Amino acid sequence: MSYGFLHGTTVETGYGACAIERMRTGDRVLTLAGKMERIAWVGHTTLSAREVARAPGLKPVRMRQGDLWHTAPSADLIMAPEQGVVISSGPGQAASRVVLAKALPLGATRLPVLYDLRFTHLVLERDGLMLINGLWCQSLIANNVVDHARYETQAVIDRLAS
Repeated sequence: MSYGFLHGTTVETGYGACAIERMRTGDRVLTLAGKMERIAWVGHTTLSAREVARAPGLKPVRMRQGDLWHTAPSADLIMAPEQGVVISSGPGQAASRVVLAKALPLGATRLPVLYDLRFTHLVLERDGLMLINGLWCQSLIANNVVDHARYETQAVIDRLAS
């Protein structure tokens, strides 16, 4: 399950940082390539304590401000455990690899979920790396939108059945 980033997280746009939950299809975000890329799809998910109790692997990951180096992330970042994050040797350095949040080194922790949490996931048309709370993070790419929409539909069906 990829449920994105906790509401209140910021994404860098052409007009500055914006709360991720305010982003809409067609808005543009800054990519690692230095281009502004259109958002092809926006998904919202609520993660409940009940769901996490049933499937502990869903616990979100928190990186505290400055966990990677003093400038990144620029604020605490709470995200899905399957979220891809770019790890580099330091600010302004070339990216060395993408790591899943659940496998991040340095201080990243899995959070218990005590109440419902709202998350947003963005899907970009092309370049899948966007600046989230000052840290380059992966997005799904538009050719995965149909699969992701199918997943979201199935998730709603599963919730109604439980």
